[in-house]
Amino acid sequence: DMCTFQTGSVRATITDPDLNINPAAKEVHAGLVSVTAQFWSHISNSLVTSQKVFIPIAETGLNTGVFTGDMSTLTSAQSGVLQVFDNADIKKASTVVTMVYESAKSEY
Repeated sequence: DMCTFQTGSVRATITDPDLNINPAAKEVHAGLVSVTAQFWSHISNSLVTSQKVFIPIAETGLNTGVFTGDMSTLTSAQSGVLQVFDNADIKKASTVVTMVYESAKSEY
C-alpha cells in the first residue's frame, strides 16, 4: 500500500480474517504477497522487470486479521531484495511497483 524509496522499503498491508487461524497468537505468513518492480534502465537502455520477491506478513496484534510486511529496496539486483531502479540516473527514475496478494482463500 505504500512505497517510500527515501527509506528503502515497500510495505504491504493485508486485511483478511481467514488468515487469523489462531486468535490467541500474532501469526506470520510467508509466500502470500509477491512484489515486482518495473523501471527504465539507463544502463541497458531498456525496460526492466525485477525478479518476483515474496514479502512475509505478520499480524499487527492478537486476533486482528490485519497483516503487514516490509521489503527492502535497492538500486541494484540482490537476492531477496526488490530492485527499484538502476544507479545510472536516479534523478530520472520512474518505477512501477506491483504487489499481488496470492491467497487461494481470498474472496477478492
